[in-house]
Amino acid sequence: MVSKRIEVYGRVQSVGFRPYVYNLAKKFCIKGYVKNKTSYVEIVANGDSKDIENFLEELKKIPYPAKIDKLLIENFDAKFDDFFILESEESQPQFLYIPAEIKTCLECLKELFDQHNRRYLYPFINCTHCGPRFTIIKNLPYDRINTTMDVFIMCKKCESEYEEPTNRRFHAQPNSCYECGPNIELRNNKLEVIFSKAKNPADVEKILEFVVKEILYGKIFAIKSYGGYHLVCDATNDNVVLRLRKSKYREYKPFAMMADSIETIKKYCYVSSYEEKVLSSSESPIVLLLKKEENEISEYVAP
Repeated sequence: MVSKRIEVYGRVQSVGFRPYVYNLAKKFCIKGYVKNKTSYVEIVANGDSKDIENFLEELKKIPYPAKIDKLLIENFDAKFDDFFILESEESQPQFLYIPAEIKTCLECLKELFDQHNRRYLYPFINCTHCGPRFTIIKNLPYDRINTTMDVFIMCKKCESEYEEPTNRRFHAQPNSCYECGPNIELRNNKLEVIFSKAKNPADVEKILEFVVKEILYGKIFAIKSYGGYHLVCDATNDNVVLRLRKSKYREYKPFAMMADSIETIKKYCYVSSYEEKVLSSSESPIVLLLKKEENEISEYVAP
């Protein structure tokens, strides 16, 4: 039997790394623990030398969005009767790697539009594979208490997911639902409530239907989310786009546009295979595209 202490540096907090390590340890009969430190993840692994070797090899193959930059491995004198995820521990910070947001994964999208799922149309759906990161982190190590989600106490169902090693929401810090998490409400420009906080899919549908109708009538909406406000309007309406430019004092800088699919984007812009790959990636960044000559998009979106 051998025992190793491992320091893992890189994008290894808020990306489902500890659950991955936990399940990997179970696969190779490794005893010990994994826990977040301020600027790295610490693993202590106790087991047969061949199992430890296989464990370390698999550890390096961690799937995206996690990314290992460096491993520091040393011999360690310890024995354990199981493998644990221990509470995080603050340490002297060396380099703080705070990951960006990750676009909603396919599994969550499937749940989002499944009428029989308890998170049907829940706007803040997420798991260890996707969701908010940078915009909710107040401090490291990455634990719920160090995020803006600390004021939302998980219900029994969410807590059960959070504690189940085989669940993809195992240790997903922003885990929430209609019962226990944040939700949307609608206010006018005087901050008067038009629709109170949504408590179910029907409430969400009412708010979204109202917003869509008003946007098509030429209204501008400010959508407050985890990381600030996002101003939205109808990109085909010259008058409202100009009004938004005037409101933001932005004369020439292009506005970003949103679309529901690559197919929709291709109606208005030329999209190369590389650009499509970037648009479809987990980062899902804003991409500059060449606009097609004839389309409905207002010329004032990118003057």
